[in-house]
Amino acid sequence: MAKKILRFAHLLVILTPLLLSACWDKVELEERAYVISIGIDKYEANEKKDEDKKDSGKDKKSDEKKGTNELDSEKDHDNIFLVSMSLPDLSSTGKDSGNEDVKSAVGKTIHSAIGSTDGFSGKKLYFGHTKLIVINEEILKDEKLLRETLDAFERNDQVSGRAIVLSSESKAEKILETNPPSESMVGMFVSSFYRSGHNTAGASFKQDLTGIVRELRAKGSTIIPKIELKGKELEIGGGALISETKLNRWLTEDEMRGYLWSKKGKASGTVIEIEKDGTFLPLKVSKHKSNTFFSKTGDTIICQTDIKIDGVLESFIFGENPPDLKNLAKKYESVILSEIANADENINLLEFEFLDEMKKTSSHLYNDYINGEKDIEVAWNVDVRIVRTGNLINSKSIRPVR
Repeated sequence: MAKKILRFAHLLVILTPLLLSACWDKVELEERAYVISIGIDKYEANEKKDEDKKDSGKDKKSDEKKGTNELDSEKDHDNIFLVSMSLPDLSSTGKDSGNEDVKSAVGKTIHSAIGSTDGFSGKKLYFGHTKLIVINEEILKDEKLLRETLDAFERNDQVSGRAIVLSSESKAEKILETNPPSESMVGMFVSSFYRSGHNTAGASFKQDLTGIVRELRAKGSTIIPKIELKGKELEIGGGALISETKLNRWLTEDEMRGYLWSKKGKASGTVIEIEKDGTFLPLKVSKHKSNTFFSKTGDTIICQTDIKIDGVLESFIFGENPPDLKNLAKKYESVILSEIANADENINLLEFEFLDEMKKTSSHLYNDYINGEKDIEVAWNVDVRIVRTGNLINSKSIRPVR
């Protein structure tokens, strides 16, 4: 036994230098350029010319830092994609300086654009830590370009399927160039936004690359949450409704929240407000459950979604006791039903959400509906329970100010 241990130890001494020298794919860490965020825009030659005129008096170093390739020939104007990538600005020691470096390039394909950007640095681009992909409206409106975009990322074995995907009416390049106040990089800001469960308005949800591809293949539609540049600030809310692999319409924050009530657990953290005697009463959703059932009554299929919500009454009127909580809960239920009806009118939740679910769970009813043998009715049942009315400080424990 002792001899075996000695042999193993001897072998380990021999192999250790070899193992340590083979770092990842033989590319040393300090030789990597870590891509945190990727922005996809449609290249517009005329727009680029206008920007070049404005930037003509800027310092050359500023242009080099941005990394946008020069488009001098007419041939370059045929390029379609403008791909931007944000990378942490690492010092010579390999430590994050707290700044970011946004590089952009154009190409007829995303692959060629990335290849052009790769040429701006001696470091090898690494997508293993990519957290965010932002897709601009002009790409979303073009079925061909959106298909090419999704295909390029799906085939890139370095980009994780868990990378967050956001849509934007603003230029994706401008989004990546924004410095959020709480984070040094946009990708880190978005990742923190969703990781912290920040859903006070209930107007967004986390959508990743795998989820989008899966939904488009299963039902031909999906929703991509939206990020916008408002002045110097970034705002997340609303989304892009994608049908037949192109933009159908933009969803407002209210429509997005109406849709999320039907998605189990997605509305947790949402705050609902009602007005009573000129005062707005906020109810924060602490627990959200949603279940859809399919049944038949005669020649009609019933698609019923039961939504159960536990909430905390965050504030009331100072010096007054809350009214009857059951009656108050009914008012919150009415608000939720109104939001669902509004979302259903603009999204058509039956076609967008429930038919695919019926196909999976009640295939016989789905076949009856598709074959025209039965009609279908959609019903909603909302049950709100106010579990707490907030915490009040005991006045006896408050020391008087002297």
